[in-house]
Amino acid sequence: MEAPRPPSLTVLDASALVALMRDEPARAQVEAMMRRRPPPLVSAVNLVEVIEKMIRGAGRTPEEVNDAVDLLIVGGLAIRARLYHRTQSSLSLADCACLATAVRERASLATTDPALARAARGIGVDVVALPDSSGRLP
Repeated sequence: MEAPRPPSLTVLDASALVALMRDEPARAQVEAMMRRRPPPLVSAVNLVEVIEKMIRGAGRTPEEVNDAVDLLIVGGLAIRARLYHRTQSSLSLADCACLATAVRERASLATTDPALARAARGIGVDVVALPDSSGRLP
């Protein structure tokens, strides 16, 4: 008899959490991921990006934002030097931190961002493609 496989990990990009908080098309998928065990991970840099976007850009209070991300485990950093190219790959530092977390944890990566999805696939990270605010998948 084969031993049961451990549940797989997923690393959430900032865009996935923003979609959750703004009630965008990916919300239901992200909510389902947040209920799984083990819960999804998010890098510290991506979490800061979410907090900034939601407080400054969406007018949410810090308490609202904190409540929305309570279930996440914070992890990772560092891939930008290898993957960033100003004209060919517009990965942000936060994108690279997210990708590094997925690599380090051997996790899949959930995102609405096409550039991040392309980079993740390019280095062998499984991507959970989430629809962006227009419903397009990366």
